[in-house]
Amino acid sequence: MIEVDFQHWKYTFSEDDLANGSPNKRKDKAKLKLCAALKKAILVSNTSKPMLFDEEQIICANEAFPEAAIADPLADIEVWNEWRNGIRIFPYPGKYAKLSITHQLPKTSSTSSIGVIGEIMAGLFGQVIIGYDVLVRVIHAWPDFIFFPVLNCYGFLEAKAFTPQLDSYLDDYFKIPKTALGECLLNAVHHLAIDPYVKMWYSFTEIKQVVPIMKFSVNFFELEVSDERRYRHDYSIPSPVVDGLAERAIQVAIANLEIDLNSFKTKIKSSRRKYSENKLIKASQEYIDYLMELLRLEIYEENFKEKILRSIQQQVEDFKIIDSKDSEYNSLTSNQLLFEGEVNEYFDIKYELLEDGIKFIRRIGDKTLYQIKLYPKQRLNIGYNWKNDFKNADQCYKTVGNHRLWRCGSSIFFLCKDKEKEELFKIIKKEMGLNQ
Repeated sequence: MIEVDFQHWKYTFSEDDLANGSPNKRKDKAKLKLCAALKKAILVSNTSKPMLFDEEQIICANEAFPEAAIADPLADIEVWNEWRNGIRIFPYPGKYAKLSITHQLPKTSSTSSIGVIGEIMAGLFGQVIIGYDVLVRVIHAWPDFIFFPVLNCYGFLEAKAFTPQLDSYLDDYFKIPKTALGECLLNAVHHLAIDPYVKMWYSFTEIKQVVPIMKFSVNFFELEVSDERRYRHDYSIPSPVVDGLAERAIQVAIANLEIDLNSFKTKIKSSRRKYSENKLIKASQEYIDYLMELLRLEIYEENFKEKILRSIQQQVEDFKIIDSKDSEYNSLTSNQLLFEGEVNEYFDIKYELLEDGIKFIRRIGDKTLYQIKLYPKQRLNIGYNWKNDFKNADQCYKTVGNHRLWRCGSSIFFLCKDKEKEELFKIIKKEMGLNQ
């Protein structure tokens, strides 16, 4: 089990705070002022005793929330901790006087592994605090997650993680890296000044201890502007939402159309490329109506759909495949996999390579990891029953026999041994209606 302390802070930026986002202000001083102002934040909720997260839940969440592909971030952190404590060392003398090398340094922590832990904790808490599901998972761009809108406000969540550091590097009030905190607050001010119909969320996860038991500390910061400032502005859909939904539509179209992808290896407007572009744009645009109805997006802006259609056209025209199998796979299918159930329902395609809706992911030790993709209607049912409560973050979606099923976004994951598979699958199919 992993012990997790949690705190949820809320702060509303004043007009003076927002002024720190002006290019006329020095960034270093602006960050210091914003960090000082944040000390007035209200503590919304916190744990009185540590929450207990099952390691299986973290392993399952690793398949859904992180940007980087890492097999087991918990194991990576444990290995790093052994090197940090001198339990394991390099098998070399470690000295070379001519370069003033007097000893062999240990391995450093992997920023990828630490970042993955931060994104996992952000995703697990985000889906019980910000919104029931992720609308857009942003890859290689800001923010990390965009959640479904609540009361007309989209939740933007950025995840950070760190290991123990000297007090001089930490904010004296919240005990998180002050450089990262200042940068996050300045980014929030910049965005909220132009887009008040967004709530900015930042998640800071500290890996406090690895052995004998893992201990994390998670701080969630909810940042917004006043209602008075918000209502002075006309409502506008945030551009990351528009571009994210456009990309989502393009990925679905790519997944189900016979398109000459080789024509996208260059941006030269040959007749071959123009034909492929028109085919992809048309299929993507046809999908938008279905997507907006499916997601039950409340439309407060008349030209919302037109913005998405323009974004589709621009992204397709700018689309170029790098001449590498790995790069091509990542650029074309990474987001497509997130919406597999949605793709299948729209195109009336049954699950392929699945056993009545249960999909093999990979082997982990003596167990196998499986995935159940929830169809949109099932996800909407989760949304209807959703309540904002951080205490649900470590709770399983359903218990079947001695096995726990974990919801991570729009998918259910679980682990089981081969000898348990047949009987467990029968029960899961019956309880979740997978045979229907």
